[in-house]
Amino acid sequence: MNKAVAAFIIFLCSSIVQAAPFRIALFAENDAESVALAWKFANTIRQAEPFSRMGNQLEIKVYPDQANSLKCVAGAMGIPHLLSCNTAHMNQTKAQLKANRIIAVTARLKGAAGGSSTVLGNDLRPGTPVHELFHTFGMGDEYDYPSRQHYLAYCNPPRFYPNVIPLLPSRSYVSDAEARTRHKKDIPWFSEIKPATLITTGTQLGTTGGLYPKEDAAFYRGGECSKWIPTWKPYYLETVMVRTEQVNVMPLHSKIAIRVMEAEMGRKIQLLNATTSSSGDRRVSENFLRRIFKAVSGATLDGQGKKSGKAK
Repeated sequence: MNKAVAAFIIFLCSSIVQAAPFRIALFAENDAESVALAWKFANTIRQAEPFSRMGNQLEIKVYPDQANSLKCVAGAMGIPHLLSCNTAHMNQTKAQLKANRIIAVTARLKGAAGGSSTVLGNDLRPGTPVHELFHTFGMGDEYDYPSRQHYLAYCNPPRFYPNVIPLLPSRSYVSDAEARTRHKKDIPWFSEIKPATLITTGTQLGTTGGLYPKEDAAFYRGGECSKWIPTWKPYYLETVMVRTEQVNVMPLHSKIAIRVMEAEMGRKIQLLNATTSSSGDRRVSENFLRRIFKAVSGATLDGQGKKSGKAK
């Protein structure tokens, strides 16, 4: 094999190994408290599923707002704890940093916001950074909204999410099989529900609470607009999309996040197992390159990926 072909193979393999990561930028107000809070949130996200197993396929960095243009305020949409910042400035900075997500951080205010303009304030529960980030992947809240302000903001009309849907059930169902046949196209997570898991209780739609393992997806009543419209969610227990005292990420949440990140990156994400570090993942890639280089040129690579001489 000639040198041109060998060089092309090395270039191709190096490009795969060095593909751009999914970038999350935490954009903090330009004070020490906000910057420190942003680093705390960055660590929380990095330790949560699925981010904890992405290795060097994920990049999380903190940037201070040196232009002092975030101008975050509380009380967006008439909801006291809902924060908002200068969206135009955030989007401009996101483009400049080539980030996939940007999260504003302010230590001056209490509260948060998710969606297209994610904001994290002070005095938050441990799971809130992940909860709000998951909103940017299209996930909805799995708790019931408490007030009419929430209803006017989010439930009129109701919204459909990959983990929360409004659905008007029939008065009764002859069997669970009938309910499955009728609603399998309505439930975004239907493929995650095991065949033995019932989505009815008697003749009524809805899985019986506490009947199945907590990590098994099913079809439970609740979420977002449930006080006003029949709304449904995949898990019975309090996940990170319900309560944020803990970072309780369930399998469906991870799959949704991975699916969205893969679509944006244009490639598959290779999750590390629980005992593999990101540095170990890089070593495997380098060893793979060394074998390819030796096969096509008879030479070896040193630890920096440079040619080190003729192989014996």
